[in-house]
Amino acid sequence: MPNRIKVRTGRVRAVCWFVVLAIAGLDAVVATPIGLSVLYIVPLAFAAPVLPRIELVAMALASGVMWALFGPFADPLGIREITLSLPPLAQAVVSTIVALGGFVMAALILQKLGLQRRDIVALRSAVETDALTGLPNRRALDAFMTRYEDGPATVLMVDIDHFKHVNDVHGHPVGDRALVHAGNLLRGSVRAGDLVARYGGEEFVMVLPDAPPSVGERVATEIVATFRQRPMLGGGLSLPLTVSVGVATGALTDELVARADSAVYMAKANGRDQHVVYSLDVPDGPALGPAGSRLVH
Repeated sequence: MPNRIKVRTGRVRAVCWFVVLAIAGLDAVVATPIGLSVLYIVPLAFAAPVLPRIELVAMALASGVMWALFGPFADPLGIREITLSLPPLAQAVVSTIVALGGFVMAALILQKLGLQRRDIVALRSAVETDALTGLPNRRALDAFMTRYEDGPATVLMVDIDHFKHVNDVHGHPVGDRALVHAGNLLRGSVRAGDLVARYGGEEFVMVLPDAPPSVGERVATEIVATFRQRPMLGGGLSLPLTVSVGVATGALTDELVARADSAVYMAKANGRDQHVVYSLDVPDGPALGPAGSRLVH
């Protein structure tokens, strides 16, 4: 990750300096009523959140010098009218000072805004991310459900079977690795736009907006099979894991999540390592769910 950041910073640096020089060249040869100098703000805006402050100030100073050299007659800030009564040298000095000050101030403001936005995004990501698995957490799930509230969706609740046994026999560090392994397998089982979140403990929730029951059942079948086929490896250990999955389809509400959770308990009661679909209208299911509804496998 640090190497990627360095590469990205290097590319931004090269592109922004190139754009500054390109604008200066155009400003020197193209006569326009307002000049091209105002475009210097573009590379500064891109550089502000990425480059160190001292380099950003250097870029702003270079932009100011270019503005003074090539754009004094465009004068987009109206400074030329004030300095018309001054000697030519004084006019040049005033224009240069104004340009340098303006570009440095703009660069620092842009950097401050960029850093604040980056901090806000990072903080929001940290608050909505499970520290162990890197998956979204319950807070992120709540926000996702608010965006899709009452829309059609399929919810899958996934619970690692015999997880307490894993912790008791192999220890909590191995249990933590098992959770990370499970999160990685689930992350690779969904479409773009779906959500996989850690619900709590060894339980995960998957929200598939606009997915019909057939899609939910297919995904659940694939998840159960994937866990059977891909044990957790590492540290000289090959630890087989299985999961129980509950599936529920309907309007995306807390009740739908509760139905999927009820289906998980049915899957465990039926012997684990399987999925159960929650249904309100199947005439003959193996067990009754809340309010007389049925849970069917």
